[in-house]
Amino acid sequence: MNDTDRNYFAGFVTLREAADMLPHKPHVLSMQRWASRGRRGKLLRTAEIAGRLYTRPEWLREFIEDPYGRTGSDAANHDG
Repeated sequence: MNDTDRNYFAGFVTLREAADMLPHKPHVLSMQRWASRGRRGKLLRTAEIAGRLYTRPEWLREFIEDPYGRTGSDAANHDG
């Protein structure tokens, strides 16, 4: 494994670690549900590595910032 691969994989966190990053610390089963069934039509992006689900802080941020899955001007123009 080269340094580029190591750096890429270093950014992954378990769903439990991801839950701990959030202020309300949702249960890990909620995180798994967001990854498998989604929330308001949007899935939490994950990667399965050696049978375990991982996400990245930037994927979690994208999921939380706009749970409706809008991007660009659609998300910026949303009133609430």
